[in-house]
Amino acid sequence: MKRDTFRGCDILITGGLGFIGSNLARSLAAEGARVTVLDALIPGHGGNPDNLSGCDHRLTIVKADQSAIADLLPSLKYFHTIFNLAGQVSHVDSMTNPLLDLHCNCAVHLALLEACKERAFRGKIIFTSTRQVYGDTGGKTVDEDFSVNPVDNNGINKLAAEQYHLLYQKLYGLRTVILRLCNIYGPRQLIAHNRQGFIPWFVRLALTGNDIPLFGGGTDLREALFVSDIIAALKSAALAPLADGGRVYNIGNDYRISIRDLAEMIINAAGSGRIVEAPFPQERAAIRLKDCRLDFARARRELGWQPSVSLLEGIRQTIIFYRRNPDRYIIAI
Repeated sequence: MKRDTFRGCDILITGGLGFIGSNLARSLAAEGARVTVLDALIPGHGGNPDNLSGCDHRLTIVKADQSAIADLLPSLKYFHTIFNLAGQVSHVDSMTNPLLDLHCNCAVHLALLEACKERAFRGKIIFTSTRQVYGDTGGKTVDEDFSVNPVDNNGINKLAAEQYHLLYQKLYGLRTVILRLCNIYGPRQLIAHNRQGFIPWFVRLALTGNDIPLFGGGTDLREALFVSDIIAALKSAALAPLADGGRVYNIGNDYRISIRDLAEMIINAAGSGRIVEAPFPQERAAIRLKDCRLDFARARRELGWQPSVSLLEGIRQTIIFYRRNPDRYIIAI
């Protein structure tokens, strides 16, 4: 992919002050794209104005809820691509506050699709979903045709949003593409609490010299992707001719690693922290997924995408970033 592929293009990123959205916005702005960022900045969900520090002068930032997108962006139809990344990722929060999760992970996406339909939008809409839609697969490697069976509200609402994107493609010709992501980590991720991914939380605990609790011995297996690999997948989905609407792609990795081994890797890279055994909290045990591996052969074949950053290198870069930006991201425990 050429570095200036998006030069001069008008791009909209929903959830653009969050972890993935801000990294994507920075990358596209550096290529010369005209980027508009939309974010509701719901407390505790990852949106952070500091994520675009240093490049916000090259972007248009709209701080508002996506449900009002038709009124907020009357020029919606002229965007080249909409990267629809808005949402909340906490599975625990989706169970304790299900109506908010319904709003953030389903209703706002329907509002976006309705606005795109009414404005006759003809660019691509790239929606980021989650591997959670598959539910507990019993450790099987799953492709996009594997049955879906979410175990929590987050997965159900993400799946519903997927179906809306596919329906609007079928009925109204919107060019919607869905990426199902595994565990994403890297710079600009929320690390203030432990409800938005275990990797950033482990990084914070290690950097602050605290104990890392391993639930159930840390034997569950995970795959993870460094954020730059996700940015590459998003761009590829926007540009690949075969991904021209109504396509679903797993975005995964070639390996699985136990949570214990990953924690040890983080501790070694940080030079501090230690593992302690802990029982599974009831609210987490009820929605636990032991193992899941995504078959991403379709993404490799149709998008020309595959991961390029090793787990060790990604952890190293993540730790360097937070060490350089402690005041913006790390709160002492």
